[in-house]
Amino acid sequence: MDTVEANRIMEEANRIIEDFSVSKYALYLFLFTVQIALCFAVALII
Repeated sequence: MDTVEANRIMEEANRIIEDFSVSKYALYLFLFTVQIALCFAVALII
């Protein structure tokens, strides 16, 4: 992959990230936290 193509891909990724609203970030953070808590709970039970 050359530098021009890498820059194009990174610019597209940055646009996708910038389009997210703060509430969507908060929702994903909450869901990720619940998922990790469930994984720890299952690991402790087993």
